[in-house]
Amino acid sequence: MKALFISILFCLSFFFLYSCTPEEGGGVLTTSTYIFVDITDTTAMDNILTEKQVDEIVSSMGLNKGGNIFNGGSVKIFLIDDVSMSRAKTWELPKGNSGFFDGQPELRRQQDVKESIKELKEMSSTFLKKVDLGKTQSEVYRNLCKEFKNLLSQPSDKKNVIIYSDMLENSSVFSLYKYPMTAQEIKSIIKKADGECKIPNLEEINVYIVPPINVTNKDLVSQAEKFWSELFEAKGVKTLKFDLNLDMK
Repeated sequence: MKALFISILFCLSFFFLYSCTPEEGGGVLTTSTYIFVDITDTTAMDNILTEKQVDEIVSSMGLNKGGNIFNGGSVKIFLIDDVSMSRAKTWELPKGNSGFFDGQPELRRQQDVKESIKELKEMSSTFLKKVDLGKTQSEVYRNLCKEFKNLLSQPSDKKNVIIYSDMLENSSVFSLYKYPMTAQEIKSIIKKADGECKIPNLEEINVYIVPPINVTNKDLVSQAEKFWSELFEAKGVKTLKFDLNLDMK
């Protein structure tokens, strides 16, 4: 009788574990991260995709100590003004099989993840080395609008967007180089931009904006922060951070 009771208890535990959603049962999660890079000079590169920041991106996937080594994820890096996205680079880590009977050995998975993270760091470094410097126009809005829609179509459990930029849009859609702007002018620009390309509801997306360290036009960048904060919050963004330090916690 005791053996039968233990068997039933084991079966119930097994059923509960594998019938839970990832959030409920601590199961395997997938994370999609889109990274937009806006570089105008060499000084801006000092705070873009540093090794520490790549570690933070990996940590956000739950692949750090205390996380789930079987989690999966993808990272896609874009130049913010590359309208065709022809120079985008993609890294993928398929989620592992943590099944009770046919799962991948944990030590083997740890080695696979370690090698894959090394490839991500190499890809990030190579991407930055090939960036053309010296551009004077930043078309932020259109590309973000398009890629937000693409990101939302991904079947991932978690969706992140990281933007390395001062966010000073200067395009045919609108320009943020006027200072100061009234609250009414900001609302008017947001309405105009929405008519150009409607950004979808962002309640599933975390947005992290990392401006350059040596900003010479601090007043303009501060004004741009207010503009984009109002725009993204109106779209219900899940998380919004505008900070020199990439903090995805």
